[in-house]
Amino acid sequence: MKSLMKRIFVLYLLIGLCGAGCTRKVFMSERRELPDAAVAAASVAKIDSLLGYSFQWTFGRKRIGLIPEMRGELAGKVSVPDRIYISGSWKTGDVIEKIQAYSIEGKEYTFDAESKVWKRGKGSSYPDPFEHLKLVLSFGEFTFIKVDIQNKTECYLFSFKPNVYFLDPIESTEPEGLLWVAIQSGIPVRVKVKAKKNLINWNMVLSDINTFASLSVPFRSLFFRVHDIAEDDIAVIVERCVFLGYGKPDRVQKNGDAVFSIKAESISDTFLTAILKKGDVQVFVGTWPKDP
Repeated sequence: MKSLMKRIFVLYLLIGLCGAGCTRKVFMSERRELPDAAVAAASVAKIDSLLGYSFQWTFGRKRIGLIPEMRGELAGKVSVPDRIYISGSWKTGDVIEKIQAYSIEGKEYTFDAESKVWKRGKGSSYPDPFEHLKLVLSFGEFTFIKVDIQNKTECYLFSFKPNVYFLDPIESTEPEGLLWVAIQSGIPVRVKVKAKKNLINWNMVLSDINTFASLSVPFRSLFFRVHDIAEDDIAVIVERCVFLGYGKPDRVQKNGDAVFSIKAESISDTFLTAILKKGDVQVFVGTWPKDP
């Protein structure tokens, strides 16, 4: 009997030690220092240092008094600081507009469905996702909520007061902002705004962060022919096209002529003059009497 009681006591002791050991391991693996508002502020500051990112962006507002309903469902890419591709739809009141556009260094290009070419517009008429993102986050005042998973990425989740005057100019919806910051990289991966009665909403998810550095309009190929041209001059024309930002042109030799292909909106006389004019060599001769 004593032997049996001794065995039971040893068994309970082993179970107790195992339980204590396992509990300690779980506690140590989950132990993490909680972030403060400075972590969120530093993450927002990193937005300006990104090379580029893809985005999925939705925003909207129900009718508030005389303020019309608005809804946007957009996606695209941003190459910091001034290159954007955006597509989707934007509704204001009863008007729905389909969007497919590039904004390149302040110049806007839209796709003409009839001619199937990209055409230059007269200004920037579409919302800038990069500026909107920074605007929504501009008030700050971040508060840590919890560790959360966003798109299979472990994140810190913060709440904040959002700047959404463009959606709610009379401040009647009591909006709350949520910011997901990737723990490993410290970069924002999602920003969301919600409000009472779902009167307004704003949501942007970032992906493909820093996987590309530039964007360019996918213009069609245009051709020009130069008659009876020497090989050395061909090399000069190629260099001039690259210098003017058109990329390295393709070329084909035909009966002593060279046919060049570039991707551009159009080939202007100014462009042709710039790449075909003869170079000048200027020599200045001077004397310096006091110089031996």
